[in-house]
Amino acid sequence: VIVSHPSPINLIKYFTRKDVRFKLVNSTSQAARKVKEGLYDIALTNELARQKYGLTFVKTFKSIPMSWSLFGKGDVDDEN
Repeated sequence: VIVSHPSPINLIKYFTRKDVRFKLVNSTSQAARKVKEGLYDIALTNELARQKYGLTFVKTFKSIPMSWSLFGKGDVDDEN
């Protein structure tokens, strides 16, 4: 069982090419915490959460650029 946020599930399936079971959680940090607590053995997480919870590296599938953006309906004043 891999603990993960729902978003990367299809990527995990693609790169592992195996029938993998998942425990879905609200964040990759929460996934890392569940492994740290001993509830699961493997989490898909990021480097910051890996360090925070003292997890051991297992495998990198592929490095991807990621960013978050804010979107509005177009009539919101720009307040920075």
